[in-house]
Order: sequence, then structure tokens, then C-alpha cells
Amino acid sequence: MIDLGLDDPKVAEMLSRALHVIDGPVEDYWNEFLEARNDAEECELVRLYEAMPCGPVDITGVIAVGLETAHSCLNQISYIIQNPAPTSPVVLQTLLRAALVGSARTLFVLLPTDPDERLERARKVVARDTESGRQGLEQFARFEGMQAFVAPQDLVETLGNHRRELWPKGNPPGDGRIVEGMSAVMFEALELAGMGEELGNDILKDHVTWLWNT
Repeated sequence: MIDLGLDDPKVAEMLSRALHVIDGPVEDYWNEFLEARNDAEECELVRLYEAMPCGPVDITGVIAVGLETAHSCLNQISYIIQNPAPTSPVVLQTLLRAALVGSARTLFVLLPTDPDERLERARKVVARDTESGRQGLEQFARFEGMQAFVAPQDLVETLGNHRRELWPKGNPPGDGRIVEGMSAVMFEALELAGMGEELGNDILKDHVTWLWNT
């Protein structure tokens, strides 16, 4: 088992609070998402989807994958900690990193209160994913050994056209720029949750930046 430092009462309390959030609110929000995405009149994802060009990659899929990744990884962390499951620190770090990226991408799109800003961010994220997919498939199209993985040229062209529809201003922002945006939105979300008052805004801002580089 991993030594989590639970002999320290403060560490034990923080871990208990984190597990309570995973087993309570995180599970509740996941169930709310599953219900809300089927409500065509109320779901914000439906509005974003309908406001964007149709293509192989869409905002509902991007958000669903992000949320499912965060939900599944956090549940796995909770299970590992609360049961005598053999593991190592790098396993928890990997799961937490995946949960961080999935939840941050979701917040990046949906947290802003301005609906126009949400749409702009949705276009940015989907355009980035579309372009990344196009670049990957373009490389696959040149495979000579693994012929079964060669992507059809029309699919590569479809992704390119879709990316240009989503982001006609040239190449969409790279992953680094999007990570910067996710860091900013994570800070905003934690501040709204009162963590700024508890830790201090400077420490909270530095902590968010530290998370992405560890």
C-alpha cells in the first residue's frame, strides 16, 4: 500500500473531504449530465451543437469524453484508496492527471456566463481536436507497413474542411494555449468554491499552474 501520510490529522481530513466529493457531488453531477444531455430544450450542449458546423468531431462528444474520463478516473482513485488494492504513486498520479484534463476541458467550455464566449470556446476546442485528428490521419495515410491503418483520403479531407469551417482564421490555438485557458478557468472555479479565501489567491493561482507541470 502507498503511504499517504494519513498519520497527519490534517492530511487525513483533506483526503476524507476529497473522497467525500468524489463519492457524492461528482457522482451526482455525472448522473445529472446523463439526464440533461437528453433534454433537447434545456441542455446547453444542444445549443452549442446546433450553433456549430456539423462534422466528424462535435462538442457533445468532446464534453462527454472529458466528463467520462474525469468521472471514471476519480472513481478508480477512490476505490484504490478505500480498498487494499496494490498500486503505486505513479498510478494515482496518472489517473489524477487524466481526471484533471477531462474536467478542465469541460470547465473551459461551459464555465463562462456569456453564451457567446461558451460558443467561441467550444469552437476552439473542437477545432483543435479536429486538426489534431487530421494531422494524425494524414500521417497514417502514408503508412507502408501497417496498411490496415491507412486512413481514407476523403476522411482526411473531411476533417480539414470541418476544421476550416470551425476556425477560418487559420490554425486553431495549440494545446499550450488551451492549457493556459484551462488553468485560468480552473482558478476561477476554485475561487468560486471558496478555495481562494482558504488558501489565499496567490497560493491558489500558483497551485493551479503547478498542477499542469507535475
